[in-house]
Amino acid sequence: MLLLKFYSPYLSYELSPKIRNIHLFIPMKGPEIMSKYVGESELAVRNIFSRARTCSPCIIFFDELLAELDGGDPRKGVYVIGATNRLDVIDRALLRSGRFGEILYVTLPNQDERGLILKTLSKNCSLDADVDLIAIARSKACENLSGADLKRMMAKAAMVAHRENCSKIKAVHFEKVLKKIKPSVTDKV
Repeated sequence: MLLLKFYSPYLSYELSPKIRNIHLFIPMKGPEIMSKYVGESELAVRNIFSRARTCSPCIIFFDELLAELDGGDPRKGVYVIGATNRLDVIDRALLRSGRFGEILYVTLPNQDERGLILKTLSKNCSLDADVDLIAIARSKACENLSGADLKRMMAKAAMVAHRENCSKIKAVHFEKVLKKIKPSVTDKV
């Protein structure tokens, strides 16, 4: 199965929790496999697919990289997901049968999804007991924030807490950040 995700910029943090339950999730970015030496990029792609076949069922997630999808070896148990915010420039040959079979548009996260994203992002943070991530996610200030925006918000709240010599991030730190943070995604797609 092949799936191409089409989304607004900065939405890669909203991967479905169900997708994350696959045995192996291999995220790949272009610079990680591109090489100036002849044959090295192809070898890297072959190695990724070999690893994926060994660990199937698994997902290979190519973020802003569309590699060769045709191959002699079957992809049994290997799922390829591509992502782009520029569907208009994708070569239509990549969308033909046997390559990306589905195209999904990923929207901005809703209140519940923002809450899940914030909970995930806060796992390694020390939050004060007064912080209600669900209430923050439901606030008007978070309404049009993407996963990347929420990550930036969490980092900025931690920075404010650090500057104030606080050992934990408090609700007031989020309030300060939310007054200044702006959505990175616009209505223009």
